[in-house]
Amino acid sequence: MENQKLSLLAVVSACLLALFGCASSGGGGGSGSDETTFANITLGSGQYSGYYTMRSTIVSENIICADGRTVSDDSEYLDTNAALSHQGSSLYVYNFNTGEVTMTGSVTGNSFQLSSISGDIEGNLLITGIFSSSGWSGTLAGTITSGTFAYCSFSSPFTGTRSSTHPYIRSANHLDKTSRHLLSGEEPNKESISEFERYFGIPMSSH
Repeated sequence: MENQKLSLLAVVSACLLALFGCASSGGGGGSGSDETTFANITLGSGQYSGYYTMRSTIVSENIICADGRTVSDDSEYLDTNAALSHQGSSLYVYNFNTGEVTMTGSVTGNSFQLSSISGDIEGNLLITGIFSSSGWSGTLAGTITSGTFAYCSFSSPFTGTRSSTHPYIRSANHLDKTSRHLLSGEEPNKESISEFERYFGIPMSSH
């Protein structure tokens, strides 16, 4: 079968947005409000509770599709944030916008695993790794279960830092800018944002 580039950045970004939240609540068409709303989330008292960045690069050799599709030697960059609650040995990831728990897991020592809750996304996502004094690192992996990339699996290392400060509330007058800033990361990733919008039709802030 002829090689083709699979734009898993768009697919994985959609999964992470569904799990972690932060997208504009304005709706379709680009003509609605771009105001972003956030839930009141209370994190647990455990030492690993906090707001984590997640930075990862998906490379073609770490993508496998059950139907035999292959990809070119390209890579895609991801940069997002997660609200994680630690209580006892239990871990929970909350959606920033809805306040709902979207991933559950556990921690033993400083080793952890988190799994997406069935039905929240069109795929299964697993995050495993270790906590450190400054953040976390490990492997972001998943399988897409429907759509164009059904039964394509990926696995990628990630790193990130932890903060006690909510990452999206930086300025009350600029909340509509945060989803684009934090999904795109550095300016060179603007092309990835355009690709995300083309696949999913979700308007992002133009600022």
